[in-house]
Amino acid sequence: TKIGNYAFHGTTLSGALIIPDDCVEIGDSAFYQTNISSLDLSLKLRSIEVGAFRGCQSLAGSLVLPESLESIGSEAFIQCGMLSGNLVLPSKLTTIPTGCFTSCGFTGDLVIPESVTAIGRSAFYECTSLTSVVIPESVTEIGDYAFLGCTSLTSVVIPDSVTEIGEKAFSECTSLTS
Repeated sequence: TKIGNYAFHGTTLSGALIIPDDCVEIGDSAFYQTNISSLDLSLKLRSIEVGAFRGCQSLAGSLVLPESLESIGSEAFIQCGMLSGNLVLPSKLTTIPTGCFTSCGFTGDLVIPESVTAIGRSAFYECTSLTSVVIPESVTEIGDYAFLGCTSLTSVVIPDSVTEIGEKAFSECTSLTS
């Protein structure tokens, strides 16, 4: 099963959203600017497309992406500022794309999975409540503005494998000490 592009965009959909167990793909902007407050994703989900949950400003709590997830589109969760708690990324994910989690409210420690090789432009831009990030040896590139404005970030572990750190990648991380 697939949830198509813009399937619920422009609707007043609200409350808890439970994605059926047989759903493997959520299309572009499928839930763009809806008022969903919580999200339970299918354990068979393989793909979340561009902007699927963009601007879901009522979406709250931790975000646990299922282990089956292989790809996530740019800006998939951009401007979901009420998301708080942990972000749990699946071990099959190879890229954290452009703007994927921009302006989300995740707190605490972020552990990037060993499968990830690139962190895209503005991926965690203005995630002001993140406190630490552990980047694995598999990552070779951190994009422009990737963590810009993460004002609570105090610690980042960047391995020797990283050969490119983009423009302003950690700029305005005013609490960064190590």
